Amino acid sequence: MSAFRVYQNFEEAQNVNDDYYVRGGGFVEKKLSRFENRKHPVEKWNLDAGQLKAFESVIRFLKQEKCNFVLVQAPVTRSLYHAKTNNSEIDTFFSTYGRYFNFNEVALPLDDSLHFYDSDHLNQEGVVIFNTAFIKAMNF
Repeated sequence: MSAFRVYQNFEEAQNVNDDYYVRGGGFVEKKLSRFENRKHPVEKWNLDAGQLKAFESVIRFLKQEKCNFVLVQAPVTRSLYHAKTNNSEIDTFFSTYGRYFNFNEVALPLDDSLHFYDSDHLNQEGVVIFNTAFIKAMNF
């Protein structure tokens, strides 16, 4: 049995707290909220060894199946992103695996307090801004 079919009969609850599962859309929409920005400690992004192993396995599978794919780093708050000291190292790492877009390095009109509900998740207004830029980037 394919690993992709393991959850084929799984049914997501439509509403869980402030989350609304969009049936047929494959995503969860959160009740609109704003984020009170905060200062983040200056540190490196740490890549978990187990996650890297899984990532590389997925990349091997995609290449073996001759699938086109794009790697995307979705936006996080500017305060979080700029607190990380190894952003260029991370960009170099991911770009070696295929076509890669870091949307933290694209001039998007995202405001940390207005377009995020926490440091690394866009609220619905932020998603609209990001999706517009993502779709434009994919129409190469």
